[in-house]
Amino acid sequence: MRKKTPINEYKQEAFALFERMLENIREDVTGSIARVQFRMDEAPLPQFDLPVLPDFITTHIDPLSGEDNSADIDAGQWGGITTTIPSRPFDTASDSEFANLDISRNAPCPCGSGQKYKHCHGALA
Repeated sequence: MRKKTPINEYKQEAFALFERMLENIREDVTGSIARVQFRMDEAPLPQFDLPVLPDFITTHIDPLSGEDNSADIDAGQWGGITTTIPSRPFDTASDSEFANLDISRNAPCPCGSGQKYKHCHGALA
């Protein structure tokens, strides 16, 4: 026969009381939700007029110089950025054509693709 310690008996009784309290709370909440009745008012909802917003002015301040360069011409004024399609496909045989030339990495690629050399044939070298 095991001897019962008072602390363990106290813990078991406290836990049983706690479980009973949680069960009572669940029953009360469920009963309250079951008895809720929603009523809609007959009066229409108020209509709010939206405020008149000003025309938005877009500006761009250059972070290095602090100057407003919004008037610069950019692709947004022409309806988007256009890309050029190379006149001939890139192949590994044409890389040898540019191997002997002294081309800067940031210069346009001599193949006519419109890309920088480092992104076109320079990337393959």
